[in-house]
Amino acid sequence: MIDTTMDFFLENLMLLINCDNELILVEKDQIKSLYEELGFLRNFLKDSERKRYEHERVNNLVAQIRVVSYEAEDIVDWFVLKAVMLMDRSLVEETWGVFAPLKLDDVMEDIKLIKTEVMEIYEKKMYNIGVLQIEKSSHGASSRVKTTIAEQESLVGLDAEASTIMELLIGEYEKQLKVIPIVGMAGLGKTTLVRKVYNDPFIAYHFYIRGWTNVSQVYQKRDLLLSILSSAEIQIRGECNQMNDKELGEVLFRGLKGRKYLIVMDDIWNIGAWEDLKRSFPNDNNGSRIMFTSRQVDVVPLHARPHYMGFLNEDESWDLLQQKAFRKESCPPELMEIGKQIAKKCGGLPLAILVIAGLLAKKDKTQYWWRHVEKSEGFIRVDEHKILEEVAEDYLMDLIDRSLVVVSRRGSNGGIKTCRIHDLLRDLCLRKSQEENFLQHISPYSYLFSNDQRRLSIHPNVIHLLRFESSAPQVRSFFSFSLLSNEFFWRHLQFISEAFKLLRVLSLSSIDITLSFDKIKQLVHLRYLKFFAFGLDLSPPSQLRNLETLIVQGFLVRITLGDEIWKMTKLRHVYTQGVVEIPYVPKRGYPYILNNLQTICGLDLRAGCEEVLTRMTNLRKLKCCLLSNYFPELDFLIHLKTLNVSYKKVTDGRVRFPSPDKFPPNLRQLTLSELFGMPWSETSTFGKLRNLEVLKLLDSDLGPRWDTSDGEFLKLKFLKFQSLDIEQWNTASNHFPKLQYLVLERCHKLKEIPSDIGHISTLEMIKLSWPSPSAANSAIQIQDEQQDLGNDGLKILIYAPKEE
Repeated sequence: MIDTTMDFFLENLMLLINCDNELILVEKDQIKSLYEELGFLRNFLKDSERKRYEHERVNNLVAQIRVVSYEAEDIVDWFVLKAVMLMDRSLVEETWGVFAPLKLDDVMEDIKLIKTEVMEIYEKKMYNIGVLQIEKSSHGASSRVKTTIAEQESLVGLDAEASTIMELLIGEYEKQLKVIPIVGMAGLGKTTLVRKVYNDPFIAYHFYIRGWTNVSQVYQKRDLLLSILSSAEIQIRGECNQMNDKELGEVLFRGLKGRKYLIVMDDIWNIGAWEDLKRSFPNDNNGSRIMFTSRQVDVVPLHARPHYMGFLNEDESWDLLQQKAFRKESCPPELMEIGKQIAKKCGGLPLAILVIAGLLAKKDKTQYWWRHVEKSEGFIRVDEHKILEEVAEDYLMDLIDRSLVVVSRRGSNGGIKTCRIHDLLRDLCLRKSQEENFLQHISPYSYLFSNDQRRLSIHPNVIHLLRFESSAPQVRSFFSFSLLSNEFFWRHLQFISEAFKLLRVLSLSSIDITLSFDKIKQLVHLRYLKFFAFGLDLSPPSQLRNLETLIVQGFLVRITLGDEIWKMTKLRHVYTQGVVEIPYVPKRGYPYILNNLQTICGLDLRAGCEEVLTRMTNLRKLKCCLLSNYFPELDFLIHLKTLNVSYKKVTDGRVRFPSPDKFPPNLRQLTLSELFGMPWSETSTFGKLRNLEVLKLLDSDLGPRWDTSDGEFLKLKFLKFQSLDIEQWNTASNHFPKLQYLVLERCHKLKEIPSDIGHISTLEMIKLSWPSPSAANSAIQIQDEQQDLGNDGLKILIYAPKEE
């Protein structure tokens, strides 16, 4: 975690080097020197990532780097806070003491001492940091980096898996070179399983040559080639140091040519490793095999069929826990029941069982301790080719691909709505984050505030017990998920803002802070603000120039963003269930463009709104209330993908939409509600939007009959009607050639669903909520017809009202 937090700090330092605050720029040279020195230490963190848990000296160095980095960050952030407040006349009265220069002498001296020790490690190549380590077994057939905890343990539950893999290796008659990927989340024992098979005597006899290489997340093609050549005992004529990668690949190819071989590529993180080496593996139709292990399924070549590792069952989990916790001893009868519950909570994950069992083995084997264990157990790096939200989504998908995060709910466009993680993984994350002072979770089991924690998460049941020191500047994030009375925060919000002056994240969930809203204006480092409000007009303090995300939950809320909004150039997301008002014409001297704004929900659109939207050209999601009969031309919003429009009729007439070419060109999701008086024929405009994938028509009066046409809705995947007055729908299957989901809610007058809908080859589901009896019957008939044609994949879901 220190790796990502240091990256975050380094990015902030670079911003300060290029800022326009005169008081900060006076210290530009100091800040630049700090940036360079910490950059060197960051490189060491990267190089030592795999060694820090194996060698105490390296681990201690990492801890020292963490401390000095945090100290430097506190000093710099405190200096910036005073500089910003002094430059802002409205905050001068709240500035404490005399403005002092940046004092980094002590920190720089500490960095110098650490750097000296790091240089010694590099110069002497100690602990093989930055050097590939190859360990050969006595028979020369194994090349491995030091084994993990899970790999050092006995192979409980892997016998059946091993038999399956051996059958894939030698039991099939296919002579072509075959790739066998072993895929599963971290901790399942993939490497342990493969090594068991690799070292099996029958496998050693069957394959003339065996070679092993550990790939890992960061690899060099040359290192992979050398490790395979070494473990396979292939002779290299001449000096290998004089050979390039191509020549080494040719040596490996010649050494394998004509021989039946087994090569293991352990811990592959991306398909590039396979692409780099595959030409070095000859296909002689002699039954040679290559095995992968990976956490990610996307590394599997197209022609290969992955073998997915399963979890241990409850009996296997308990057997493994006993072996680790008691070694050669037996479990006392009084701990059997508790031990089985602990093993069950590990969810069948071998690594998790070994970690917990290791903890139990080192403590007193008593019921009290075991019951305690049973019960208690800005960090996105910039990518110049992607926006932060895209990088964050990549991170999330990476975790999902590794099976560390599970998708709970998806949206209508297939996007991820909510996720969850395994309980044990959550506990491990909490424990690790507390070890590194990354996050403290204050709960009924632990509600003592630690002075060195930088992020606090407060359980609702203990928020009234929370006591803060007079000042805790190290705290950067404060999360509360309280559902209790707001009186606590009305009384203490000012105290929180004074105690945590360097806060970047303040998330108060359902806490109403509107009566104390002005108290947060001195939190000038704030990037994320979330709170609850009800029935009030709000104006966010103009001092929050670093704010990136503003979320206001509640009802009847009006957020008035004055001219100062045009100075909040870092703003990325504004969410509210109420209304957002933005001045259309900025004052002189104000920036005219909010380049970073990605999302705005609740914006009032009046006549002439195009002028304000042209200053938000990077919008990707817009939810707005239309207060004019004419929908604006938005073709300049080339990045907009999601548009949600609610029409509020304020004058006579109906809303009129522009031609399709005046809509955002990359629009994928369109939601329209309260469109009273608009005829169905107007929907032809939406049908011509060439990238539209999701269309939702809600709470509208469009008339009784909808006739669709060919050549429209060519990419539409999701169609939803809610509370419409439609009675008859005439369409054909080729009018919606890619439709996957059809959702009809409270369309009581619709008599039937067109039978041709069932002939759409891509259709996966029809969902009806509170339909007419005849519409429900027509859906069932469509399903019956499709089943008669052999299509059993179409799902029909009908939610009918309960009978009185």
